[in-house]
Amino acid sequence: MQADTKCAICLDYMREPATIECGHNFCQPCLQQYWHEDLDKFTCPVCRHTCQQRHWTANSQLARIIEITQLLPSRSEEVQQQETRLCERHNQVLSLFCEEDLEVLCPGCVQPPDHQHHHVRSMEEAASHYRQMINVHTSTLISCSEFQQDTDRQIKNLQKKKDWLSKQRLKFINELVSERTVKADLHMLTGVGKVYGRCESVEIPTVCSVDLKREGWSLPPLNSDLQVIRHIFREDVTLDPHTAHPHLHVSKNKRSVTYMEESRNVLQRQQKIPLVLEVLGSEEFCVGRHYWEVQVEDKPSWAIGMCIHSPSGRLQQLPLFQNRCWTIQLQDGDYVARGAKLVPLALKTKPRGIGVYLDYELGQISFYNLNDSSHIHSFRETLSHPLKPYFCLGKDSKPLSICAQDGYEG
Repeated sequence: MQADTKCAICLDYMREPATIECGHNFCQPCLQQYWHEDLDKFTCPVCRHTCQQRHWTANSQLARIIEITQLLPSRSEEVQQQETRLCERHNQVLSLFCEEDLEVLCPGCVQPPDHQHHHVRSMEEAASHYRQMINVHTSTLISCSEFQQDTDRQIKNLQKKKDWLSKQRLKFINELVSERTVKADLHMLTGVGKVYGRCESVEIPTVCSVDLKREGWSLPPLNSDLQVIRHIFREDVTLDPHTAHPHLHVSKNKRSVTYMEESRNVLQRQQKIPLVLEVLGSEEFCVGRHYWEVQVEDKPSWAIGMCIHSPSGRLQQLPLFQNRCWTIQLQDGDYVARGAKLVPLALKTKPRGIGVYLDYELGQISFYNLNDSSHIHSFRETLSHPLKPYFCLGKDSKPLSICAQDGYEG
C-alpha cells in the first residue's frame, strides 16, 4: 500500500499528487521538472506513454490516502518500538492487546482484577487484524479513485469524437451549399451524380447505448468493528411516552413498548393521531456519533431507525420528495431498508436484536444484526435537522425493547 503512494521520480510520498493521461501518479513539482527537462515530448516516467499535451489532473482522493498512509508506522519502526517499549507499571514487554479497552498490555496487566474477563489476544494477532481492516478500506478507496479517473478519460475521449464528427458534418454541409446550391442550374447539375452519390453513401450513425454502471463501492462505516462502536459510542436511549400512538403502552422505565387493543387516554387531543403505530426516543441528536441496541426477538412486524424531529414532538411533515425517516423493517415476512426508496435486504439470519449507529457529521445511519454482529445496511444523507430514534410496531402483543447499557443478550 505504501508503494502505491510514493512518487516514481523522487521515490518519496507524493506531494500534490497529479494524474496524467496514462493513469500514473506523480508529485506535481516532480512532474513539472521532469517535463521541463523532457522538452516537448511529455512522456510518462513509468510507462513512457507520450501525452498529447502538457496536462495533468490534481488527485485529491490520493492526497487524503497518502495522509492516512503516512500515519502508519513502517515495519522496521514498528519492530524497533516493540523491542524497546516496556510497561511503565510492571516493566514487562508489551505483548498483548485488550479488545474491550483497546489498550496494549503486558502479561502483568491481565492479572485480576484489571481486564478480568476481557477479550485479550496477542499483539501480533491484533495488529494483523486492524492492519487488514485499514488495508481493505484503503485499497477500496484507491480502486474508487482509479475507476473515477478511467471514467473521466472515457468521457473525454467520447467528447473528442463528438467534436470531430460535428466538424466533419459542418464541413460536408458547407461544401454542398457553397459548391452546388448557390450556382447556376447548369453548374449545379454538372457532376450532381457524384454529389448525390456521396449523400447516399453517408451512413447515419447508429444509436449507441452506453450503460453507465454504478459501481457498488460499499465502504463499511468508519469504526465498522461493532465491538469498538459499542464500547465508545453507546447511548442510554429511552422512549418518549408523549409521542406514542394511543394504542401503544410505554413501560415505566421507558425502555419497552407494547401494542394494546384498547386505546389509552391522550391528554393533548388537539394533536393529530398518527396513522401508524409509532413512538420516538426521548433523546435528540444534531451532532456527534451515537449507538444503541433494540431487542425485537420474534416480533412479526417492526421498524427501527431515525426520523427528523419537529418542535411539536411529532414527525416532521416535510414534502413527500424529502426523507423524514430512515429505517430497516420487517414487513410481510421480508426485510427492507426504507429511505428515499425501498431497498430489499437479504439477511443470512433472522435478527433478534438490531444495533443502530448514527454518525451525524458523516451523514451516515447504519444498522447491525446483533446475532452475529454483521453489518446490515447504511444510509448516506446530508443531515441538517435534529434526529430522534424511531420505533414502529405491528398489531401483535409482543414487546419491543431498548437494551440497557450492559448490552444485548441474544
